[in-house]
Amino acid sequence: MARVFVYDDREFPDPDPEMTVDQVKGTLADFYGEIANASVKETKRGDDTIYEFQRRVGTKGTFTPARS
Repeated sequence: MARVFVYDDREFPDPDPEMTVDQVKGTLADFYGEIANASVKETKRGDDTIYEFQRRVGTKGTFTPARS
């Protein structure tokens, strides 16, 4: 039973089975900053557990048109 972490169609092996999923997420966020706010989807593939980090879609600000 292995854990596999997936982000942007890339698979990453489990860096340490003692780490929680959030700890692994934090480690990968050092290299892929957008993972820090990603959601995690867990699925099974045979005996392996797949954790897929998915970017959250949102807005960075709001646009307010000027009033005349």
